[in-house]
Amino acid sequence: MSDDLQVDFPLTDAQLREGHEFEVSFTRRVLREGRMVLADETAKVKTPPGLEALTVMRMQGLGHVSRDGTAGNLLLRLVSGDVVAQELRLSAFEVQRGARRAVVTAVGRRFELEVPAGLESGMALQRDGVHFRVVVDVLLESEVARVRPRSWAGQSKGVVVAVVIALGLAAWVFLRLMVR
Repeated sequence: MSDDLQVDFPLTDAQLREGHEFEVSFTRRVLREGRMVLADETAKVKTPPGLEALTVMRMQGLGHVSRDGTAGNLLLRLVSGDVVAQELRLSAFEVQRGARRAVVTAVGRRFELEVPAGLESGMALQRDGVHFRVVVDVLLESEVARVRPRSWAGQSKGVVVAVVIALGLAAWVFLRLMVR
């Protein structure tokens, strides 16, 4: 089974707009003497003019190599070094309630991002010159179970324990009624 390999490569807005020739370095799995090993590789890339940030260029055969010798693709995602643009994947719960997210941009900048409530898919956020396009991801709904509701944040442990006991008691009563 071959695997595609995604690599982010920063370019300036001007380089994206005008086209650019560069060398990209990446590490991929290869098959050498019957063993899978990691190898550092480079590839020459020439971008056409008129590209936008987050454009993905597919380079056939430069991805990870499988045991049968077939190679996946190198998916080269071009990010803007002038104004970093990237997707911000949020669950419907986070969009509805708002959230605080630790974010690492495609070019390695790290910061906390305050996501206001009520955003919609396709909207944009900006912080410190970094642009994010909001994507509401229904697959992230499973994360809702791990998110503690804001209304409990300042409550004492006693209230939480009382709620858990009440829920347990309700479940016990429900099961007793089902057995009859």
